[in-house]
Amino acid sequence: PSTIYIGKATYVEVTITHPATGNPVDGVKVDLDYELNATTTILSKKPETQTTDADGKVQFSVNSEASGNITIYIERGTDPDNPFVIMSKAEKTNRKELKTGVVMDPIGEIKTYKDSTFAMLLEAQRRGHRLYYMEPRDLYAEDGRAFAGMQQLEVRDNTTDWFSLTPVGNKPLDELDVILMRRDPPFDMDYIYTTYMLELAESAGTLVINRAQSLRDANEKFFINSFPQCCVPMVISSSTTLIREFVSRHGHCVVKPLDGMGGESVFQVSDTDMNLNVILETITRHDSRPVMAQKYIDEITEGDNRILVVNGEPIPLSLIHISEPTRR
Repeated sequence: PSTIYIGKATYVEVTITHPATGNPVDGVKVDLDYELNATTTILSKKPETQTTDADGKVQFSVNSEASGNITIYIERGTDPDNPFVIMSKAEKTNRKELKTGVVMDPIGEIKTYKDSTFAMLLEAQRRGHRLYYMEPRDLYAEDGRAFAGMQQLEVRDNTTDWFSLTPVGNKPLDELDVILMRRDPPFDMDYIYTTYMLELAESAGTLVINRAQSLRDANEKFFINSFPQCCVPMVISSSTTLIREFVSRHGHCVVKPLDGMGGESVFQVSDTDMNLNVILETITRHDSRPVMAQKYIDEITEGDNRILVVNGEPIPLSLIHISEPTRR
């Protein structure tokens, strides 16, 4: 082990080099621990093991208000007579601490192992940003300014105990640096009213991700009409007659509402389906609500790929979602 003292630092950087060549060593597992007599809790929890990169480096975020000794452990090298050389430093980053708000559905009901919002919150916290939690019902507007009943949020990479909340009262949204709008559909009037609240904060200088207007303009079902070359045959209409004709042409189809998610109210239908008329009357509310009909493709049983794009560049990984055999 190697020990380093930190004082008002925000991160610890560890570099592992080979004793003979001085070259950085990648692929070395590094752990941190801290002494119990530190003046303040240095780490909210013991960080997970990290592995050195091609430059032989890893970085760990620490509590900038704390001081005390941190002990660095690495896995044993292959040559016990020539142990790896550990170089470490504790520094204060120039990166600004961002007051980061998140508007989301109840955090206690998420599945942490696959929830992308939770992954963002873990990373924001790791980078030293302060998190504030809001549900859509907490937002309100008064005299042209948006507010919310906020709670300070701490997240943990734990499947049974993954968050803590501390109420901080009603605060203006524009006091936050960033707001992540992560509410799930349905894309109904309540959803639209939430975007209006966030637009007030945006006009006052807060960065809202994604932009309120973009969320309204790019309805996740209707927006695919911008890319018909990438899609199966589809039609959007409130007319049961028109949809019935579409199903007759394509045989096996899927019918779904435009404002839903997670497979809710999604039906597989065919032109020989005895319940086709009832399904279409119900989902369109007797020709009064537009819905989407798409040609069914068998490849869906192999799963669909969820691709994330950051700054116009697709991340070279994707989440493959495979529906349950009984799922509609």
